[in-house]
Parts: sequence; structure tokens; C-alpha cells
Amino acid sequence: MIFQKGTPTKSVWFYDLTTDGFSLDDKRTPIEANDIPDVLNKWPNREEGANSYRVPIEKIKKNDWSLAAGRYKAVTTEVVNHDAPADILRDILKVENEIIRRGDALLAKITSKK
Repeated sequence: MIFQKGTPTKSVWFYDLTTDGFSLDDKRTPIEANDIPDVLNKWPNREEGANSYRVPIEKIKKNDWSLAAGRYKAVTTEVVNHDAPADILRDILKVENEIIRRGDALLAKITSKK
């Protein structure tokens, strides 16, 4: 956290740093994804973007001065169009019938060898 002395706070700038250029496992091997260049680029002007956002101080005040970033991050949802349930069930039954057909054929081979 960084505070600036001398001027009243109007908003708080948050940046959701999700990748730092290294894997999250114990080995911490370098990876291509890295948010650090973006945060350094946006920091001077506290620019908003995909990973950064501003929260008015009044909103933070109303939330008992909580600085938990997740509390203020906008939630975005995407509409997903799925196949109709009847079409999905038809596809499942088709696959299951194929499994049964092949299983019966295999069973016939096995039992005819006895």
C-alpha cells in the first residue's frame, strides 16, 4: 500500500496481479504470462484496465474501510448458449448405444472362443 501525504484521498486504485512471470509451483520456472510490466506501465497515472480499477473512497468508507480488493472488483458474467437438453440427451444415448453395440460384439467374440 502506498499513501500520498498532503491531499485527501478521493479513490483507491487496485491492481489484481495474477501472474509474475513465474509458475506457481515449487519450482517457480519462468513462464510467458507476466502482469508486472502492465502494472508498472499503469502505475504512474493509476490507469484502469482489465486488471486494475478505482474505488471511490465513499464506497470504501461505507464498507467499514475494508481494503479487501475482491469486495470491489466488478463481477463479469458471460452468457453461454448450450445445446437443448433433448439434443444433449440424444447425443448421450447415441454414444451409449454405440458402447453397448461394441460391448456386445466383443462379448460375442470372447464367448465364441470357448
